[in-house]
Amino acid sequence: MRYTVPIIAFLTFVVFVVVMIFLHKRHRSAAAPFDRLHESRRNISTSHSPASPPFDFVPAAFKNFYECDDLFGPDTAAAGFQLSSEFQAGFPAFEFEAKKSKLYHIKIYGHTGKMASLYKTIHYLASRSNVHNICETGFHLGHSSFNYLTANRYAIVHSFDIGNEDSPKMASFLRDRFPGRFFLHVGNSIQKVPEFARMHPDHSCDFILVDGGHDYKAAMADLLNMAAMANVDTGNIVVLDDYPTLVPFPETGWAWENMRRWGYVRELMRCLFPTHKDYPNRGFVVGTVVRRPILST
Repeated sequence: MRYTVPIIAFLTFVVFVVVMIFLHKRHRSAAAPFDRLHESRRNISTSHSPASPPFDFVPAAFKNFYECDDLFGPDTAAAGFQLSSEFQAGFPAFEFEAKKSKLYHIKIYGHTGKMASLYKTIHYLASRSNVHNICETGFHLGHSSFNYLTANRYAIVHSFDIGNEDSPKMASFLRDRFPGRFFLHVGNSIQKVPEFARMHPDHSCDFILVDGGHDYKAAMADLLNMAAMANVDTGNIVVLDDYPTLVPFPETGWAWENMRRWGYVRELMRCLFPTHKDYPNRGFVVGTVVRRPILST
């Protein structure tokens, strides 16, 4: 019996190593087409240690990687920032509709509203005066879209999502409440985003959220295609959800690091929720597109 625990620990370690080797090989196989396409920029990178905080909601002791719950803290210039009065007034009705969906209550189908610091960061960034066009992958039940629309009364939102049984109902709710400002494009974003970009070549995105498919192929395509529409003339912000993370979506991180490595994105900050009760060891990263890539498909 005294050998049982060491043997179990050893077997657990072996299984872990095998799984990590499998994921690495899968990533390298999926990444090969993208690497060949962007190989001329392979060695371009940006610093993980900027000299000062990029936003006034970031703590003064800025080190680029910290706990997300430190954002908007008492030691930041944006400590008093609150979600807009329009958000406060409209959220109960929105949440009432969203809770009718059985997907709302399934933990694996998370949304940005589950993480207060992320939701507040999105609201803050979307409310800036230079934000007019907002583009996102990952609509789900519309929590992020409602956030943008109430943060900035002039913003127009284009959301791309594979769709679920309750997406049409929640999209209708947003269209009725924000007429002419919300558009949902249902289908696989790998095809839908470049299709939209080609049909609207003059459309540029001031704020981008990538929170759709979490496998490498989907995350890489979404980042490239959204970045291809980024407003690089007067500035843009891109947010990737679920990275940094330990589990369960490491492949989104591989896609982000490629965007940095190829010189398309300059990272501004990243943070982690190490003790979140529902989504521990997951976070988000914020950057800006500095060079538009070509559409991936």
